[in-house]
Amino acid sequence: PLAKFNPCHSSVRLDTPSFFAKKRGDKPPLVIIAHGGGGLGGYERDFAKLMNQQGYATLIFDAFQMNGLTPFSDLLLYHTNNAGRQRMIYKATLGAYHWALKSDKIDTSKMFFQGLSNGAAVSINMAGAVDQANVRGVIAEGGPSAGIGFPDDIKVPLLLLYGGADNYGGSH
Repeated sequence: PLAKFNPCHSSVRLDTPSFFAKKRGDKPPLVIIAHGGGGLGGYERDFAKLMNQQGYATLIFDAFQMNGLTPFSDLLLYHTNNAGRQRMIYKATLGAYHWALKSDKIDTSKMFFQGLSNGAAVSINMAGAVDQANVRGVIAEGGPSAGIGFPDDIKVPLLLLYGGADNYGGSH
């Protein structure tokens, strides 16, 4: 069985905005960041810092480490398919959402999801699994079409971003 989200895991970081960040209310909105297929890396940490500077709290974690796997290892990168990686990230991300709903440090009526690559596919699935009373939107960057698939029913606003490096469908 896949590991559940563990808020005490060493990879988990709930960061709130700095003192000099824009104030967005008594409690900051939260961005839950789903990492890509290699694991929690520099992109997710940098995005979290950027969001903190803009007045958002952020929650990052490594779903692979929670499952006893080494991020960016050959096992993950070359022997685990997108569906397997996305299932691990999905279970941890959904657990992170349910854990965050109980937090008194954030505004639980203003939550967001963001993900890159396999994390984008997971974030798209979050858009179909969450309560619109809590989640205001999802940002999915470069989500692959291969993996666990996408939901038929999207409950919250969803922004899909693709760039020139997103070539899953070919070069044209």
